[in-house]
Amino acid sequence: MHLSKLDNLTILKPLTFENKKQMLCATDNYAFALMMFAKVDKINHPNGNFHCSLKDDGILYVDEKWQGAFESIFQNQKAVLYYIDDKGAIFNPAVPQFEFYENKKVVKKVVINNIYAELLEQIKNKKLTTQK
Repeated sequence: MHLSKLDNLTILKPLTFENKKQMLCATDNYAFALMMFAKVDKINHPNGNFHCSLKDDGILYVDEKWQGAFESIFQNQKAVLYYIDDKGAIFNPAVPQFEFYENKKVVKKVVINNIYAELLEQIKNKKLTTQK
């Protein structure tokens, strides 16, 4: 899964990150896919907004780097969740994500009308927990 602000994409292309590396990031963890709205290069980054880790219990733990980041960034935000096949994926154990270095065809898409509400549902269902 890959979350984007852009709708109607049929092909997902790798982007260039701060380290000049071109890649497309995706995950099989729904809660982390929603967190990708905060930009994956700003998660687990010294200048980022969040630190995320997926524990053996299957729960995504999210630490806010500043008070109110979670609500401020996600409240009333809309995005599209794109599903792609995992062929050619390289798993990055630092975060629950897969990296791709080539274009990927979209298999399915789901519109998320309120990311914050979806994240609160993940908290309610014990798939995500936040710490401040």
